Amino acid sequence: MKSFKSHHYPESRQKFIILQENAIYYYGIFMIFVLLGLVLRMFGGESVLMFGVLGTFIAMGAGNLAAMVKLKKTYAEIFFIGEHFSIISTYDILFNEKKKAFPLRYASPTRSGDEVHFTFNDQIIILKKRDWEKFDEIWTSFFELPESPYPPQA
Repeated sequence: MKSFKSHHYPESRQKFIILQENAIYYYGIFMIFVLLGLVLRMFGGESVLMFGVLGTFIAMGAGNLAAMVKLKKTYAEIFFIGEHFSIISTYDILFNEKKKAFPLRYASPTRSGDEVHFTFNDQIIILKKRDWEKFDEIWTSFFELPESPYPPQA
């Protein structure tokens, strides 16, 4: 079994901290819309308290949801087990989601520059060299066949 970890692999299993680190960008984006809504309501002479409180809660919820989607799309580890492989996202590691192995023969890997494209479970996955320390070893692992436990027949 070969295992390769990306730079996105969560070294700590602190779900809340990692989720917040990924959500902070989205909080800022959604809060800009809340603040614009507050300014428009102020110019219209309407009450801003309820809009501000509800808008903040909605922005935080949307930010957390966007961060979870990002964590599901951020790949942290890839395993090669015999004639199968599995790719695991940061979300899967943090929330202990189980992934199934997928046959290597269906991966159809292609390489273009600093990216590897392959199929995994009806999805096209793209791995970028900047995210993986052993990028070239991952590429060659797609083509290595495991040794057979049975001796060749004459």
